[in-house]
Amino acid sequence: RRPAAARRELRRPGHVPHGQTHAPRVGLPHVWGWARDSGLLPADVYLRHCLLAMRKLGGVAERSFLHDTTLVDRRTTLSEYLAGGARERVMAVRPPESMAERFGG
Repeated sequence: RRPAAARRELRRPGHVPHGQTHAPRVGLPHVWGWARDSGLLPADVYLRHCLLAMRKLGGVAERSFLHDTTLVDRRTTLSEYLAGGARERVMAVRPPESMAERFGG
């Protein structure tokens, strides 16, 4: 459950739900609700950041992230997506210099 302060914040007039704040800046109206057949794929730089974080956690967390997280089609797991040739491209992407420390260099 969310703390009371967080629940109040969600009801605050003008509040923009998490995940919708930055989407318009990159040309997306929102990040949720895409159709299964939209073809939307994870951003390589952000997926790399997530993969590095899960690698640090290891074990069950890493396996769950890879095998239980699906793409927008809700069928293809991250593991399958990465095995299809995306892993090398994703891991080769480097974050912008301004975010390199935050995104694991």
